Amino acid sequence: MKQIRKTLVCTALLLAAALTGCAENEPAPSISGQTNVPIAQQTDGSGLSSAMSIQPGTVIAEGSCGEKLTWTLDENGLLTISGSGEMEEYTASTTGNTPWKDSLKQIRAVRILDGVTSIGEGAFYYCDSLASVTIPDSVTRIGGYVFYHCVSLTDITIPGSVTEIGAGAFESCESLTSVTIPEGVTEIPRHAFEDCDSLTSVTIPDSVTEIGESAFEYCESLTSVTIPKGVTEIPAKAFYECKSLTSVALPDGVTKIGEKAFGWCESLTNVTIPDSVTQIGSSAFSYSALTSVTIPESVTRINDYAFAWCESLTSITIPKSVTSIGDSMFCGSTALIDIQVAPENLKYSSLNGVLYDKAQRELIAYPVGKADTSFVIPNSVTIIHNYAFDRCTSLTSITIPDSVTKIGYGSFDEGCDSLIIHAPAGSYAETYAKENNIPFQAQ
Repeated sequence: MKQIRKTLVCTALLLAAALTGCAENEPAPSISGQTNVPIAQQTDGSGLSSAMSIQPGTVIAEGSCGEKLTWTLDENGLLTISGSGEMEEYTASTTGNTPWKDSLKQIRAVRILDGVTSIGEGAFYYCDSLASVTIPDSVTRIGGYVFYHCVSLTDITIPGSVTEIGAGAFESCESLTSVTIPEGVTEIPRHAFEDCDSLTSVTIPDSVTEIGESAFEYCESLTSVTIPKGVTEIPAKAFYECKSLTSVALPDGVTKIGEKAFGWCESLTNVTIPDSVTQIGSSAFSYSALTSVTIPESVTRINDYAFAWCESLTSITIPKSVTSIGDSMFCGSTALIDIQVAPENLKYSSLNGVLYDKAQRELIAYPVGKADTSFVIPNSVTIIHNYAFDRCTSLTSITIPDSVTKIGYGSFDEGCDSLIIHAPAGSYAETYAKENNIPFQAQ
């Protein structure tokens, strides 16, 4: 699908060049009294850039788009909106109700004139060929899904007058490379820049205090981001699969890192978690490239899979403040050789790098990267947690005491092909081994 979208982008740009009648590297002439609208930047062999413009032509369609707003579309694909006040709100779908819905593929440039105060929801939804947008300083609001799937749009200037950007406003603008959010905007809503996979940089002003779910999800080219100090929560999937993101510094004041907030950020090697954070969500950093992480003493809860499949993570320390740890927190983290717990922690403990509850009745996680070939579970243990020994490929022998009465789901499923369970005859461990086709040897 993404390849098809990129093909459409190229086709649109070639069509733009043909229709303007411009010679290569030479801007189109203006019609007297009218302004050419830049479509893209072309670079000649000298490295100099020249604007490739669309020349206003004969109007082929027109109508109203607000109580005091009118629109015209000309033969060259220039959509002009003029008048005063707010634009109407439209249905954000490919079968939407915009007055130019029958001409979506023809629109190559949008020129909004001074006096227009808002851009209505879904206004340019799926305008695949739209490559240039002019927004005046009179606009204060960009509605939801306004530029959704405008795959030919490479850049846009949001004027300083804008204080509100709607959900999904720039979602799936796959050619958009950079964006500056103006001072005055307080929220980057859900899905605002989701799937902008060419976006390499974004400037977020200090006025922003809220980032919505999936705001930058699938921004695969985004290399860095500065989160303003007023933001108090990194919500679910905010930066999910930002595969080029290498480091993140969360500001003081952030209290929660949501589910999959930085999940699948496969280049993320460094994160600074401030001592204001109290909760780390499920899979918050799973599949990242973290080599180390410091969990501050403000954190009380770490949810399921929080650091799962972090294949470069070698060690971690659980601070004294943590009172809740979810299942499979380190599942698949194949380089992890040591899990430490602060001695003052009242809920958890560690012994020889293995994570237990405080009384060592529950074995929570065995470090996947430990090179030991055998392990003896302490006689105090009664429960082995889900995925506790998942992918522990070095282990060939494990001794389970008669005290164990429960072994969680997937505890020995993956990568334990050479493992032999040693336990007393007639024990729960023997029953478990036979039910799961794991070689068993009675003590």
